[in-house]
Amino acid sequence: MDGGREPTPGFSQEKSLLFTAKLIILVFTSVWLLVWVIREYLSKPSLNLPPGPRGWPFLGILPSLGMSAPHERLAEVAAKYGGLFTCYFGVHRVVVLGDYETIMEALGRSGDAFSDRPRLPMFTEIREGKGIAGAFYGKHWKEQRAWTFNALRGLGLGKDNFAVNITTEIGYLCDRLKANPTVPLDPNHSLNTAVSNIVCSIVYGTRYEYDSIRFKRMLALLQENFELAGMAGLVNFFPFLKYVPLSGFRKFRSNLQELISSLVTKSVREHLRTFNKNNIRDFIDAYLNEIRRRSSDGQTSPFTEDNLTWVIADLFAVGTETTALTLRWALLYMIAHPGVQCRVQEELDEVVGRARMPSMEERPRLNYARAVISEIQRIRYIAAITVPRATTEDTKLYGYDIPKGTTVMPVMWAVMHNAKTWPEPDQFRPERFLDERGQYRKHEHFLPYGTGRRMCPGERLASMEVFLFFTHLLHQFNFTLPLGAPEPSLKGRMGITLAPEPFELIATGRQIERLE
Repeated sequence: MDGGREPTPGFSQEKSLLFTAKLIILVFTSVWLLVWVIREYLSKPSLNLPPGPRGWPFLGILPSLGMSAPHERLAEVAAKYGGLFTCYFGVHRVVVLGDYETIMEALGRSGDAFSDRPRLPMFTEIREGKGIAGAFYGKHWKEQRAWTFNALRGLGLGKDNFAVNITTEIGYLCDRLKANPTVPLDPNHSLNTAVSNIVCSIVYGTRYEYDSIRFKRMLALLQENFELAGMAGLVNFFPFLKYVPLSGFRKFRSNLQELISSLVTKSVREHLRTFNKNNIRDFIDAYLNEIRRRSSDGQTSPFTEDNLTWVIADLFAVGTETTALTLRWALLYMIAHPGVQCRVQEELDEVVGRARMPSMEERPRLNYARAVISEIQRIRYIAAITVPRATTEDTKLYGYDIPKGTTVMPVMWAVMHNAKTWPEPDQFRPERFLDERGQYRKHEHFLPYGTGRRMCPGERLASMEVFLFFTHLLHQFNFTLPLGAPEPSLKGRMGITLAPEPFELIATGRQIERLE
């Protein structure tokens, strides 16, 4: 009879696994509940933290932020609490800076106090504090950063005469656009390649062809990681998610490893093989030479081949994605606002003429073009939520306690969309940056490259690139939507940066009389 048959081994194993899973969930929930109780009821009496929303147990305010526009929600909460508030992402305390004065006070006037990076998995486990952008604050970071950008300036980066390098690459880009004048084009890859080549030429000593399969792959990995970073960043506040494939953390780390091994490490090895201290060809050579110099002096130094790898990765990422994103937004807004595009072209024709290309010398006279660029940078500020900082010491801000190691999140979107500073901030109005005489004026609250110790060190180069790319492209082309294409969204999608949704355009050449 079947009544006395013993359960099958598979059934017992299934029950055992289910019991184990329930036990893990119970333990995890209990620990989180304990942490939340300690946070809510035991830690507060000793600290005078900035007030803020209470949030959900275990989850903090994350459920109320959503995934599509957390920058907008944080800006709204910041306005409610006067530009400064404490909240919790999971059980992790975060102090949010959400208006101009608060950000300037904390980042611009408080010295080193708000200049660290938080000890979160995306910083500790991915890069272990190496490089520049994600490195922890201290003597080695200061030394590495100062040396790196002195070396880049020594190689010409950001200097006035470096504009020739930029315009040369713009020429390659324009030739590519002219090759298929009636074919709809997604400008993403072409812009990324052009901008990246400017950095690559001085860091690696080479540029890449637009159709290079290897380089296409590298740029695709970089862009995917900028998009993944928002979701993968949840690992910072829920560390167990790094074991969950759908969190994006594993994919983010895998992409980064492939990018470094295929592009960065390979270039460093080739430079090591051909290195000649009497012929410094590019940034990698300069860094390798510095490693040897310090090694011969017997110094304990942050200059190592491993750190070089991360410095290059930072330069490649920051030097490519941010400027290329700004240009994609610029083209999208010109398509959406043809009257503005026409007015920029009229100014270019009047100031520059049709016989030659715009140059940096004309920049002071191209007032409307500069105003348009600034308004694009304001209305679609790509670093809507900047990379988080951390306090280096116990400090105070407006009388509130900010303990050492606190994660600090500047929300620059709130500065650029403050209705008191920028009336009707969601309206595209380049005239905000023009005075009554039509001359360009930079607004005090306009901070396109951030502020403080961690502000973008490549501000001068990025500013040159955006100006020259934008004016050259509008001087040579009319940009329109392909026939029958729907109006593209101007909302954007948030990863680590605010990027436009994919779109296609038609680049129709404008007549050039004669190039000098």
